[in-house]
Amino acid sequence: MFAFLIQNSIMIQEIIRREYDFAFTSLEALSPYINRIPLLGEYAGNTEYYKTAYYLGCGLFGNDRAASARGLWTFLAANAPAGEWQNRAVLQLRQPQVERVVEMP
Repeated sequence: MFAFLIQNSIMIQEIIRREYDFAFTSLEALSPYINRIPLLGEYAGNTEYYKTAYYLGCGLFGNDRAASARGLWTFLAANAPAGEWQNRAVLQLRQPQVERVVEMP
């Protein structure tokens, strides 16, 4: 959750630097800026922004916060730049489930 908050805060600060009257209202409203401003798109890729959002949704779902999880997955499902995480979000919206933890050796 904190990683996702930090990522969004940094992107919002950059948008405000460019448009002083910008006010964050929703992830859906933030998305066009991420897709339109190359610096933000690059930042989203470098920080695995969409992956972070996906797994935050999974964590929320696993802790009985299904509505919040669906909100994040809906955001991802509507964003082609999310790539793999868009596809995974679409699957979660169809049939939500707790993902198994994969432990690396």
